[in-house]
Amino acid sequence: MLKELWGRIAAPIDIAKPRTVLKAPQKLLLGIGEVLVYPVCKGAPTNPYAIGKNWAWVKAWQQDGWGAFVVVERGHAFDFLAWYRPLVIAEPLSDEPSLMELARPRMWLLRNPGTLTVRHHANMSLNSVGRVSIDRFKLAEFFPRRGSAA
Repeated sequence: MLKELWGRIAAPIDIAKPRTVLKAPQKLLLGIGEVLVYPVCKGAPTNPYAIGKNWAWVKAWQQDGWGAFVVVERGHAFDFLAWYRPLVIAEPLSDEPSLMELARPRMWLLRNPGTLTVRHHANMSLNSVGRVSIDRFKLAEFFPRRGSAA
């Protein structure tokens, strides 16, 4: 039995299909200062990985509000992987907000950077409502320990 197990452990791994790798840096989809709105359910956006799945929790997701974020930083990790750091509204809104509505005083939260593919952009129903200017010196003053994304 041990010889059989050893044979299975020592055997080369059969790779059915070669892995695809990036040949060029990912395209940056969002600009710094871009303001986006998106549908939410109980404050949570659509899970872009779950779109089209026949799971109860996916079917239970029903839009009841709107979220919004501003891209305050972006770049490429390892010179290839596109990343974005969002500044997100703390409380969802009942109606789809305009850029003017989002400019009103409200609490915003700086989130950790993350990636965004074209497919996820579509699956999350992200909608750009305009741009604002981002002062990187004020960003550093208000969020000095935000860490590096790359």
